[in-house]
Amino acid sequence: VLARSNCRAYLFEPVPEYFHYCLARFAGDARVKTCNLALSDSVGELELWLGAENLGWNTLVKEKTDASMRRIVVPAEPFDSWADREGIDRIDVIKVDVEGGEYKVFGGMRKTLERLAKKPVILCEIGWGPNAHPNWDQAVSYTHLTLPTSDLV
Repeated sequence: VLARSNCRAYLFEPVPEYFHYCLARFAGDARVKTCNLALSDSVGELELWLGAENLGWNTLVKEKTDASMRRIVVPAEPFDSWADREGIDRIDVIKVDVEGGEYKVFGGMRKTLERLAKKPVILCEIGWGPNAHPNWDQAVSYTHLTLPTSDLV
């Protein structure tokens, strides 16, 4: 996307090793800002379990962990407060892949999404779905956004 368009990218990566990889990968590219931060619904720290063999398997959902995963504690902040501080007034695309923590990310993004005149395209992998997510009911009720249906795809 960066090679084909004139855009800015904001990367949120709470895992220190992956954060440092992103910093190195995009070093010198002023269009990319990398934040060592988990997006959530409140400011604080979160327990994150890291997969031992699969680099993409990290989760905040303890019920979905196994004995091979290692626990770290990461800083967390709502996107709303981060966006206010950064002066974000336009978002074209949001990609979320957080293995079960989607409701926390969108809960902390609610005010920003509601205030944007033009709604962004959202690409989101939903961890486990309604029959396997241990917090599905909370996730569905918590992340209900007031968006015009014409903005939904």
